[in-house]
Amino acid sequence: MICPRIAILIGSLKIGGSELQAALLAKSLKQKEVQVYVFCMDRPFRFNHTQRVDFSPVKVWYLWDLSRLIRPFSLWWFRFKLKLHNIEVLHLFNISIEDPFFGAEAANYPNGPTIISGVRNMHFTYNYQYRTNLKRLLNYSDGRTCNSMEIRKQLEKATIIKNGAINVINNGVVSRGVNYSELSTLSRTDVLFVGSLKKIKDPTCFIESAIITLEKGYQCRFVIAGDGNMRETLESICHKSGYNNHFIFLGNVPQKKIPFQTARVLVSTSLHEGNSNSILEALANGVPVISTAVGGSIELIRNTSFGTLVPPQKPEQTAKAIQCWLDTNVHSWIESSISAKKTIDEAFSLQTMTDKHIDLYLETNA
Repeated sequence: MICPRIAILIGSLKIGGSELQAALLAKSLKQKEVQVYVFCMDRPFRFNHTQRVDFSPVKVWYLWDLSRLIRPFSLWWFRFKLKLHNIEVLHLFNISIEDPFFGAEAANYPNGPTIISGVRNMHFTYNYQYRTNLKRLLNYSDGRTCNSMEIRKQLEKATIIKNGAINVINNGVVSRGVNYSELSTLSRTDVLFVGSLKKIKDPTCFIESAIITLEKGYQCRFVIAGDGNMRETLESICHKSGYNNHFIFLGNVPQKKIPFQTARVLVSTSLHEGNSNSILEALANGVPVISTAVGGSIELIRNTSFGTLVPPQKPEQTAKAIQCWLDTNVHSWIESSISAKKTIDEAFSLQTMTDKHIDLYLETNA
């Protein structure tokens, strides 16, 4: 069957897990010769190139939906483009907390496109208004997706959806090569954090666990790839600790330049998580993971040889886990690394993710 014309709607182009996944999906669809278009609710040039996800060669249109004042124009323009390109399926890739009904309103016209709504975060578990809006929109949608079993379980528990009424499509990631013959203990001494420096990612816990580890006499570097409004505070904590030279703040780094090749372990200290891109990328690069036991991270890391789960906001326990992975011998580390890559290749490949989306598009648009 020929895949229908697809439009993907996202809120912003700023680097984030959902935006990176949207770009991977759009590019992969285009490679399969699917006609795909991307629309962004944000304004153009809001972020510089180091902060912005690259969707090329897929075309991105901006809708300028910045305020209620221009909302009518944004809706008209979006609807015009949907009709112009004969869009058959509109994929609301990551439903906006602020304006979850924008895409649905734009598609509400005779013979309008099928609507696929995506839930890619856990905000509904603590935001009542979002939870209410989410339930209404998912009931209106023709198809529904989320990216982890944990999200589906919480959606069902909150009676936002009926049991089994949403498709779980895991995030996709490109498998990476690791040259184990060149591996040495000296080249794998970095402890890596990848993510925005915001409260929800709890980077303070990472810094505190790093300081505890350094106080135990471990000689390693703690590398932070990401930026955000907490960076200045975090840098101040590092400076006051006396271990400032052990911390490296890289800022926003393109996905391909994140230094997984020198990392002994990745640490994720998130307070809420769906299906973490940074964890999947680390595993695809053969890097074991320490993660807080939240959301989709639980199902990904639990009972594996390549990961350790720790409670949220517990730097002492996180530090113990870091020390354990730093003490792991090379043979055991390589076994864990191989197991991590095998898991990604089997269940989280970009090919698998794309094919499952195509199946959903065909099913809902039949």
